Amino acid sequence: MKIIFAATPIGGHVNPLLGTMQFLTQSGHDVVGYTGSTLRDSVERTGATFRLLPSDVDFDLRDIDKGFPDRASYAPGIERMFYDFKTFFLGTMESQYVGLEQLVDDFDADVVVYEHLFYGAVPLLLKERSARPAMIGWGITYLSTPRQDGAPHGPALPFATDEVTRKIYVDDAFPGATAALAPIQELYDTILRGLGFQNHASHFGNSTTLLADAFCQTTVPSFEYPQDQDSSITFVGAAPQIRSTTPLPYWADELENFSRVVLVTQGTVANEDFGALVAPSLTALAGEPDTLVLVTTGGRAVTDFPVDLPANARIAAYLPFDWLLPKINLLITNGGYGTVNQALAAGVPIIVAGATEDKPEVAARIAWAGVGIDLKTATPTAEAIRDAVTQIFENQEFAKCSAGIASEFQNYDSPAIFMQTLDRIAESRGF
Repeated sequence: MKIIFAATPIGGHVNPLLGTMQFLTQSGHDVVGYTGSTLRDSVERTGATFRLLPSDVDFDLRDIDKGFPDRASYAPGIERMFYDFKTFFLGTMESQYVGLEQLVDDFDADVVVYEHLFYGAVPLLLKERSARPAMIGWGITYLSTPRQDGAPHGPALPFATDEVTRKIYVDDAFPGATAALAPIQELYDTILRGLGFQNHASHFGNSTTLLADAFCQTTVPSFEYPQDQDSSITFVGAAPQIRSTTPLPYWADELENFSRVVLVTQGTVANEDFGALVAPSLTALAGEPDTLVLVTTGGRAVTDFPVDLPANARIAAYLPFDWLLPKINLLITNGGYGTVNQALAAGVPIIVAGATEDKPEVAARIAWAGVGIDLKTATPTAEAIRDAVTQIFENQEFAKCSAGIASEFQNYDSPAIFMQTLDRIAESRGF
Protein backbone atom coordinates (compact mmCIF):
# COMPACT_ATOMS: atom_id res chain seq x y z
CA MET A 1 0.00 0.00 0.00
CA LYS A 2 0.91 3.64 -0.42
CA ILE A 3 0.63 5.35 2.96
CA ILE A 4 1.18 8.97 4.00
CA PHE A 5 1.95 9.88 7.62
CA ALA A 6 1.14 13.53 8.38
CA ALA A 7 2.19 15.39 11.52
CA THR A 8 2.61 18.83 13.03
CA PRO A 9 6.37 19.63 13.06
CA ILE A 10 6.90 18.98 16.76
CA GLY A 11 8.94 16.06 18.07
CA GLY A 12 6.17 14.99 20.43
CA HIS A 13 3.76 14.76 17.49
CA VAL A 14 6.08 13.04 15.01
CA ASN A 15 7.88 10.62 17.33
CA PRO A 16 4.76 8.54 18.18
CA LEU A 17 4.41 7.77 14.45
CA LEU A 18 7.97 6.75 13.69
CA GLY A 19 7.88 3.17 14.97
CA THR A 20 4.81 2.37 12.89
CA MET A 21 6.35 4.04 9.85
CA GLN A 22 9.48 1.92 10.23
CA PHE A 23 7.42 -1.25 10.69
CA LEU A 24 5.49 -0.54 7.50
CA THR A 25 8.57 0.27 5.39
CA GLN A 26 10.23 -2.93 6.60
CA SER A 27 7.05 -4.81 5.67
CA GLY A 28 7.30 -3.60 2.08
CA HIS A 29 4.82 -0.72 2.07
CA ASP A 30 5.54 2.57 0.32
CA VAL A 31 5.55 5.23 3.06
CA VAL A 32 5.86 9.02 2.97
CA GLY A 33 6.30 11.25 6.01
CA TYR A 34 4.74 14.71 5.62
CA THR A 35 6.00 17.15 8.24
CA GLY A 36 8.53 19.92 8.93
CA SER A 37 12.18 20.19 7.92
CA THR A 38 13.48 19.80 11.49
CA LEU A 39 12.05 16.26 11.55
CA ARG A 40 13.45 15.18 8.19
CA ASP A 41 16.22 13.00 9.62
CA SER A 42 13.79 11.30 12.00
CA VAL A 43 11.44 10.43 9.13
CA GLU A 44 14.17 9.19 6.83
CA ARG A 45 15.69 6.96 9.53
CA THR A 46 12.47 4.90 9.35
CA GLY A 47 13.06 4.18 5.67
CA ALA A 48 10.20 6.43 4.62
CA THR A 49 10.39 9.16 2.00
CA PHE A 50 10.26 12.69 3.40
CA ARG A 51 7.88 15.32 2.04
CA LEU A 52 8.07 18.88 3.35
CA LEU A 53 5.14 20.93 4.60
CA PRO A 54 4.51 24.22 2.74
CA SER A 55 7.07 26.84 3.75
CA ASP A 56 4.60 29.05 5.64
CA VAL A 57 3.83 26.22 8.09
CA ASP A 58 7.30 24.67 8.23
CA PHE A 59 7.98 25.89 11.77
CA ASP A 60 11.04 25.16 13.88
CA LEU A 61 9.37 24.28 17.18
CA ARG A 62 12.34 22.71 18.94
CA ASP A 63 12.41 25.72 21.27
CA ILE A 64 8.88 27.00 20.94
CA ASP A 65 9.21 30.07 23.16
CA LYS A 66 12.45 31.15 21.51
CA GLY A 67 10.92 30.81 18.06
CA PHE A 68 7.68 32.51 19.12
CA PRO A 69 8.66 34.92 21.92
CA ASP A 70 5.20 36.54 22.05
CA ARG A 71 3.75 33.21 23.21
CA ALA A 72 5.04 33.78 26.75
CA SER A 73 2.86 36.88 27.07
CA TYR A 74 -0.27 34.72 26.95
CA ALA A 75 -1.28 33.30 30.31
CA PRO A 76 -1.33 29.50 30.62
CA GLY A 77 -4.86 28.25 30.17
CA ILE A 78 -7.42 29.47 27.66
CA GLU A 79 -5.29 32.42 26.47
CA ARG A 80 -2.25 30.26 25.73
CA MET A 81 -4.45 27.55 24.25
CA PHE A 82 -6.07 29.99 21.83
CA TYR A 83 -2.64 31.30 20.79
CA ASP A 84 -1.37 27.78 20.16
CA PHE A 85 -4.41 26.73 18.16
CA LYS A 86 -4.37 29.92 16.11
CA THR A 87 -0.64 29.71 15.43
CA PHE A 88 0.28 26.03 15.22
CA PHE A 89 -2.87 23.97 14.71
CA LEU A 90 -5.98 25.61 13.26
CA GLY A 91 -4.07 28.51 11.74
CA THR A 92 -2.01 26.05 9.70
CA MET A 93 -4.97 24.00 8.49
CA GLU A 94 -5.37 25.49 5.03
CA SER A 95 -1.70 25.31 4.03
CA GLN A 96 -1.28 21.84 5.50
CA TYR A 97 -4.38 20.69 3.61
CA VAL A 98 -3.34 22.18 0.27
CA GLY A 99 0.04 20.48 0.51
CA LEU A 100 -1.50 17.21 1.68
CA GLU A 101 -4.07 17.15 -1.11
CA GLN A 102 -1.31 17.69 -3.67
CA LEU A 103 0.76 14.93 -2.07
CA VAL A 104 -2.20 12.54 -2.12
CA ASP A 105 -2.56 13.15 -5.86
CA ASP A 106 1.17 12.95 -6.63
CA PHE A 107 1.68 9.82 -4.56
CA ASP A 108 -1.66 8.22 -5.43
CA ALA A 109 -2.05 7.43 -1.73
CA ASP A 110 -4.25 4.62 -0.49
CA VAL A 111 -4.18 5.72 3.15
CA VAL A 112 -3.38 8.85 5.16
CA VAL A 113 -2.38 8.36 8.78
CA TYR A 114 -2.35 11.61 10.75
CA GLU A 115 -1.65 12.51 14.35
CA HIS A 116 -4.86 13.90 15.72
CA LEU A 117 -3.69 17.51 16.07
CA PHE A 118 -2.78 17.71 12.40
CA TYR A 119 -5.79 19.77 11.32
CA GLY A 120 -4.77 19.75 7.68
CA ALA A 121 -6.50 16.37 7.62
CA VAL A 122 -9.92 17.81 8.50
CA PRO A 123 -10.94 19.04 5.02
CA LEU A 124 -10.11 15.60 3.62
CA LEU A 125 -12.10 13.95 6.42
CA LEU A 126 -15.12 16.08 5.53
CA LYS A 127 -15.12 14.93 1.92
CA GLU A 128 -17.11 11.96 0.67
CA ARG A 129 -15.18 8.77 1.31
CA SER A 130 -15.15 7.96 -2.38
CA ALA A 131 -13.35 11.25 -3.05
CA ARG A 132 -10.43 10.73 -0.68
CA PRO A 133 -8.01 8.08 0.60
CA ALA A 134 -8.78 6.06 3.69
CA MET A 135 -8.06 8.16 6.78
CA ILE A 136 -6.62 6.76 10.03
CA GLY A 137 -6.17 8.99 13.07
CA TRP A 138 -3.38 8.40 15.57
CA GLY A 139 -4.08 9.61 19.10
CA ILE A 140 -1.02 11.23 20.65
CA THR A 141 -2.73 12.47 23.79
CA TYR A 142 -5.84 11.69 25.84
CA LEU A 143 -8.99 10.56 24.07
CA SER A 144 -11.31 13.52 23.51
CA THR A 145 -14.57 11.75 22.74
CA PRO A 146 -17.56 12.46 25.05
CA ARG A 147 -17.11 11.27 28.64
CA GLN A 148 -19.79 9.12 30.25
CA ASP A 149 -19.94 11.44 33.27
CA GLY A 150 -20.72 14.49 31.11
CA ALA A 151 -17.55 16.39 32.03
CA PRO A 152 -15.80 18.54 29.43
CA HIS A 153 -12.24 17.88 28.36
CA GLY A 154 -9.68 20.48 29.34
CA PRO A 155 -10.38 21.43 32.98
CA ALA A 156 -8.95 18.06 34.18
CA LEU A 157 -12.06 17.24 36.19
CA PRO A 158 -11.90 13.89 37.99
CA PHE A 159 -14.25 11.20 36.77
CA ALA A 160 -17.59 11.56 38.53
CA THR A 161 -18.71 8.62 40.63
CA ASP A 162 -22.00 10.04 41.92
CA GLU A 163 -25.07 11.65 40.41
CA VAL A 164 -24.59 14.99 42.18
CA THR A 165 -21.19 15.51 40.56
CA ARG A 166 -22.47 14.33 37.18
CA LYS A 167 -25.26 16.88 37.35
CA ILE A 168 -22.78 19.66 38.15
CA TYR A 169 -20.66 18.59 35.18
CA VAL A 170 -23.61 18.48 32.79
CA ASP A 171 -25.39 21.63 34.02
CA ASP A 172 -22.41 23.86 34.81
CA ALA A 173 -18.99 22.58 33.81
CA PHE A 174 -19.77 21.49 30.25
CA PRO A 175 -21.63 24.69 29.25
CA GLY A 176 -18.92 26.78 30.90
CA ALA A 177 -16.14 25.03 28.99
CA THR A 178 -18.11 25.30 25.75
CA ALA A 179 -18.43 29.06 26.22
CA ALA A 180 -14.74 29.43 27.09
CA LEU A 181 -13.69 27.49 23.98
CA ALA A 182 -16.14 29.26 21.67
CA PRO A 183 -13.45 31.51 20.09
CA ILE A 184 -11.45 28.44 19.06
CA GLN A 185 -14.53 26.78 17.58
CA GLU A 186 -15.35 30.02 15.74
CA LEU A 187 -11.85 30.11 14.24
CA TYR A 188 -12.21 26.46 13.20
CA ASP A 189 -15.58 27.17 11.56
CA THR A 190 -14.28 30.28 9.78
CA ILE A 191 -11.33 28.42 8.26
CA LEU A 192 -13.52 25.57 7.07
CA ARG A 193 -16.06 27.96 5.54
CA GLY A 194 -13.20 29.55 3.63
CA LEU A 195 -12.38 26.12 2.25
CA GLY A 196 -15.96 25.57 1.12
CA PHE A 197 -17.33 23.55 4.06
CA GLN A 198 -20.32 25.63 5.10
CA ASN A 199 -22.35 23.11 7.09
CA HIS A 200 -19.83 20.67 8.47
CA ALA A 201 -21.30 20.36 12.04
CA SER A 202 -18.00 19.06 13.44
CA HIS A 203 -16.19 20.22 16.58
CA PHE A 204 -12.53 21.17 16.70
CA GLY A 205 -12.01 19.12 19.86
CA ASN A 206 -12.90 15.72 18.41
CA SER A 207 -13.33 16.01 14.64
CA THR A 208 -10.03 14.30 13.87
CA THR A 209 -11.12 11.44 16.12
CA LEU A 210 -14.76 10.95 15.18
CA LEU A 211 -14.52 11.63 11.43
CA ALA A 212 -11.73 9.09 10.87
CA ASP A 213 -12.35 5.80 9.12
CA ALA A 214 -10.39 4.32 12.02
CA PHE A 215 -8.73 5.88 15.04
CA CYS A 216 -5.82 4.32 16.93
CA GLN A 217 -5.46 5.46 20.54
CA THR A 218 -1.94 4.96 21.88
CA THR A 219 -2.70 3.67 25.36
CA VAL A 220 -4.74 0.95 27.07
CA PRO A 221 -8.35 1.19 28.30
CA SER A 222 -7.34 1.32 31.97
CA PHE A 223 -5.59 4.65 31.38
CA GLU A 224 -8.68 6.27 29.92
CA TYR A 225 -11.95 7.34 31.50
CA PRO A 226 -15.06 5.33 30.60
CA GLN A 227 -16.46 6.87 27.42
CA ASP A 228 -19.20 6.20 24.92
CA GLN A 229 -16.58 4.80 22.61
CA ASP A 230 -17.15 5.05 18.88
CA SER A 231 -16.76 1.76 17.03
CA SER A 232 -14.00 3.25 14.88
CA ILE A 233 -11.71 3.75 17.92
CA THR A 234 -9.18 1.05 18.75
CA PHE A 235 -6.72 1.02 21.64
CA VAL A 236 -3.31 -0.04 20.37
CA GLY A 237 -1.22 0.08 23.54
CA ALA A 238 2.09 1.93 23.55
CA ALA A 239 3.14 3.48 20.27
CA PRO A 240 6.00 1.38 18.88
CA GLN A 241 9.38 3.07 19.22
CA ILE A 242 12.30 3.00 16.84
CA ARG A 243 15.51 1.85 18.44
CA SER A 244 17.22 4.81 20.08
CA THR A 245 20.49 6.03 18.58
CA THR A 246 21.31 7.97 21.76
CA PRO A 247 24.47 6.49 23.28
CA LEU A 248 24.47 5.27 26.85
CA PRO A 249 25.81 7.87 29.29
CA TYR A 250 29.25 7.31 30.78
CA TRP A 251 27.60 6.70 34.15
CA ALA A 252 25.26 3.97 32.88
CA ASP A 253 26.76 1.22 35.05
CA GLU A 254 26.09 3.22 38.22
CA LEU A 255 22.37 2.41 38.10
CA GLU A 256 23.09 -1.10 39.36
CA ASN A 257 24.51 0.32 42.60
CA PHE A 258 21.23 1.89 43.80
CA SER A 259 17.97 0.32 44.92
CA ARG A 260 16.00 3.44 43.94
CA VAL A 261 16.53 5.13 40.59
CA VAL A 262 14.38 8.19 39.90
CA LEU A 263 14.10 9.90 36.50
CA VAL A 264 13.15 13.58 36.36
CA THR A 265 12.15 15.22 33.08
CA GLN A 266 10.27 18.26 31.84
CA GLY A 267 10.12 16.88 28.31
CA THR A 268 11.03 18.79 25.16
CA VAL A 269 8.39 21.58 25.14
CA ALA A 270 7.72 22.96 28.63
CA ASN A 271 11.39 22.86 29.62
CA GLU A 272 12.35 26.51 29.36
CA ASP A 273 12.49 26.83 33.15
CA PHE A 274 14.14 23.96 34.99
CA GLY A 275 13.28 25.74 38.22
CA ALA A 276 9.68 24.56 37.74
CA LEU A 277 10.17 20.84 38.39
CA VAL A 278 13.73 19.62 37.93
CA ALA A 279 15.40 21.92 40.47
CA PRO A 280 12.94 21.28 43.34
CA SER A 281 13.10 17.54 42.59
CA LEU A 282 16.88 17.61 42.95
CA THR A 283 16.55 19.53 46.20
CA ALA A 284 13.95 17.08 47.47
CA LEU A 285 16.08 14.02 46.75
CA ALA A 286 19.58 15.37 47.43
CA GLY A 287 21.40 13.05 49.78
CA GLU A 288 18.60 10.48 49.92
CA PRO A 289 20.24 7.16 50.82
CA ASP A 290 20.53 4.52 48.12
CA THR A 291 18.81 6.84 45.62
CA LEU A 292 20.15 7.93 42.24
CA VAL A 293 18.41 10.84 40.50
CA LEU A 294 18.65 11.08 36.71
CA VAL A 295 17.81 14.26 34.82
CA THR A 296 17.24 14.64 31.10
CA THR A 297 17.13 18.18 29.72
CA GLY A 298 15.03 17.28 26.68
CA GLY A 299 17.73 18.40 24.28
CA ARG A 300 18.84 21.56 26.00
CA ALA A 301 22.58 21.86 26.55
CA VAL A 302 23.71 20.31 29.81
CA THR A 303 25.99 23.30 30.30
CA ASP A 304 22.91 25.53 30.47
CA PHE A 305 21.65 23.76 33.57
CA PRO A 306 21.05 26.49 36.16
CA VAL A 307 21.62 24.64 39.45
CA ASP A 308 24.40 22.58 40.98
CA LEU A 309 23.85 18.85 40.82
CA PRO A 310 23.77 16.96 44.12
CA ALA A 311 26.27 14.14 44.50
CA ASN A 312 23.53 11.56 43.89
CA ALA A 313 22.34 13.09 40.58
CA ARG A 314 23.38 12.60 36.97
CA ILE A 315 22.36 14.60 33.90
CA ALA A 316 22.15 14.16 30.12
CA ALA A 317 20.57 16.06 27.23
CA TYR A 318 18.86 12.86 26.07
CA LEU A 319 18.63 9.35 27.45
CA PRO A 320 17.63 6.19 25.57
CA PHE A 321 14.29 5.36 27.16
CA ASP A 322 14.17 1.83 25.76
CA TRP A 323 17.24 1.10 27.89
CA LEU A 324 16.39 3.32 30.84
CA LEU A 325 12.70 2.90 31.72
CA PRO A 326 12.91 -0.79 32.74
CA LYS A 327 15.70 0.20 35.17
CA ILE A 328 13.97 3.03 37.08
CA ASN A 329 11.63 2.90 40.07
CA LEU A 330 9.91 6.27 39.71
CA LEU A 331 9.28 8.92 37.07
CA ILE A 332 8.85 12.59 38.01
CA THR A 333 7.48 14.43 34.99
CA ASN A 334 5.35 17.34 33.83
CA GLY A 335 3.08 14.88 32.08
CA GLY A 336 3.92 14.45 28.40
CA TYR A 337 1.53 11.79 27.11
CA GLY A 338 4.11 9.74 25.22
CA THR A 339 6.60 9.62 28.08
CA VAL A 340 3.86 8.75 30.57
CA ASN A 341 2.62 5.83 28.48
CA GLN A 342 6.14 4.52 27.92
CA ALA A 343 6.68 4.59 31.68
CA LEU A 344 3.36 2.86 32.36
CA ALA A 345 4.21 0.15 29.83
CA ALA A 346 7.38 -0.45 31.86
CA GLY A 347 5.43 -0.56 35.14
CA VAL A 348 6.91 2.66 36.55
CA PRO A 349 4.89 4.75 39.07
CA ILE A 350 4.67 8.46 38.30
CA ILE A 351 4.67 11.79 40.11
CA VAL A 352 3.30 14.45 37.76
CA ALA A 353 3.34 18.24 37.86
CA GLY A 354 1.94 19.89 34.73
CA ALA A 355 -0.24 22.89 33.96
CA THR A 356 0.08 23.56 30.22
CA GLU A 357 -1.04 21.92 26.97
CA ASP A 358 -2.67 18.54 27.66
CA LYS A 359 -0.70 17.90 30.83
CA PRO A 360 -3.40 18.57 33.49
CA GLU A 361 -5.69 16.04 31.79
CA VAL A 362 -2.88 13.48 31.63
CA ALA A 363 -2.08 14.14 35.29
CA ALA A 364 -5.71 13.64 36.28
CA ARG A 365 -5.72 10.24 34.57
CA ILE A 366 -2.54 9.23 36.42
CA ALA A 367 -4.27 9.89 39.73
CA TRP A 368 -7.53 8.24 38.59
CA ALA A 369 -5.74 5.08 37.46
CA GLY A 370 -3.90 4.84 40.78
CA VAL A 371 -0.47 4.73 39.12
CA GLY A 372 0.89 7.89 40.67
CA ILE A 373 0.34 11.26 42.33
CA ASP A 374 -0.87 14.46 40.69
CA LEU A 375 0.73 17.46 42.40
CA LYS A 376 -1.81 19.73 40.65
CA THR A 377 0.74 22.42 39.87
CA ALA A 378 3.57 22.97 37.41
CA THR A 379 5.79 24.45 40.12
CA PRO A 380 5.75 22.16 43.16
CA THR A 381 7.87 22.79 46.21
CA ALA A 382 10.68 20.46 47.18
CA GLU A 383 8.65 19.46 50.24
CA ALA A 384 5.64 18.50 48.14
CA ILE A 385 7.86 16.38 45.90
CA ARG A 386 9.60 14.75 48.87
CA ASP A 387 6.25 13.88 50.45
CA ALA A 388 4.99 12.41 47.17
CA VAL A 389 8.14 10.33 46.74
CA THR A 390 7.72 8.98 50.27
CA GLN A 391 4.10 8.06 49.54
CA ILE A 392 5.03 6.27 46.32
CA PHE A 393 7.68 4.13 47.96
CA GLU A 394 5.81 3.44 51.19
CA ASN A 395 2.39 2.70 49.70
CA GLN A 396 2.71 -0.41 47.57
CA GLU A 397 -0.65 0.25 45.88
CA PHE A 398 1.08 2.58 43.43
CA ALA A 399 3.53 -0.11 42.37
CA LYS A 400 0.72 -2.67 42.25
CA CYS A 401 -1.46 -0.48 39.98
CA SER A 402 1.53 0.35 37.77
CA ALA A 403 2.39 -3.33 37.43
CA GLY A 404 -1.23 -4.07 36.55
CA ILE A 405 -1.29 -1.52 33.74
CA ALA A 406 2.08 -2.77 32.50
CA SER A 407 0.55 -6.25 32.22
CA GLU A 408 -2.32 -4.77 30.25
CA PHE A 409 0.11 -3.08 27.86
CA GLN A 410 1.73 -6.47 27.26
CA ASN A 411 -1.55 -7.67 25.76
CA TYR A 412 -1.45 -5.00 23.05
CA ASP A 413 0.79 -5.63 20.05
CA SER A 414 0.59 -2.20 18.47
CA PRO A 415 2.00 -3.06 15.01
CA ALA A 416 -0.23 -6.12 14.75
CA ILE A 417 -3.32 -4.15 15.81
CA PHE A 418 -2.50 -1.42 13.32
CA MET A 419 -2.08 -3.95 10.52
CA GLN A 420 -5.46 -5.49 11.39
CA THR A 421 -6.96 -2.01 11.19
CA LEU A 422 -5.23 -1.37 7.88
CA ASP A 423 -6.36 -4.69 6.42
CA ARG A 424 -9.95 -4.09 7.55
CA ILE A 425 -10.01 -0.71 5.85
CA ALA A 426 -8.34 -2.07 2.73
CA GLU A 427 -10.96 -4.78 2.46
CA SER A 428 -13.83 -2.33 2.88
CA ARG A 429 -12.32 0.04 0.32
CA GLY A 430 -11.36 -2.64 -2.18
CA PHE A 431 -7.62 -2.05 -2.45
